[in-house]
Amino acid sequence: MSADTRITASCPTCGEVELSTEHMWVVLADPVERSHYGFRCPVCATTSQHAADLETLSVLAAFVPVETLQVPPEALEPHSGDPLTNDDLIDLMVALDALDSCATC
Repeated sequence: MSADTRITASCPTCGEVELSTEHMWVVLADPVERSHYGFRCPVCATTSQHAADLETLSVLAAFVPVETLQVPPEALEPHSGDPLTNDDLIDLMVALDALDSCATC
């Protein structure tokens, strides 16, 4: 593709827009289902990302910058229970301080 090549994409604000290859990028992630392409809309400057199949990503990757992303295994683990709150973190810090105090007893 030459510098004047245009790609049509869907901006969440403007709808369909035409992009040059310099406005787009591909993120190839491990696991692959987290791979996507992104772009900065030339009309409203919104940055957007979209999931795509591997065939689409491989075609785009031949013409736009590619970033690789290794998702840490911890981020993919199933989580149960409620998220931690600020109070939970404060309680933890108080408990840790108490442990430090007992260590010098």
